[in-house]
Amino acid sequence: MLNLKNANDKVLTWNDTTNILKKLSREKEIQKVIFVWHAELTDTYGNKSSDPVMKIRITRDDLEKITFDHFDHNNIPKVVTEYWESPSYNKI
Repeated sequence: MLNLKNANDKVLTWNDTTNILKKLSREKEIQKVIFVWHAELTDTYGNKSSDPVMKIRITRDDLEKITFDHFDHNNIPKVVTEYWESPSYNKI
């Protein structure tokens, strides 16, 4: 679970995602990968909950386009099949 305490959390999540995808890309039977990253969020009333803050889906076709030896993890939102991030990331 992420903590969203600093502005680098999003970039660190992209880096972690890239490292996991690099390992999974060797497993040819995997046809798609879905990440749902959660963080503890606090609402306006002070209530805490664990909620999705980033969702990433990538198909085998898109995964095979990535050359991980030269890949910049900051490009994760541009190369995955589907990408969503919570507006909470912009409140840090």
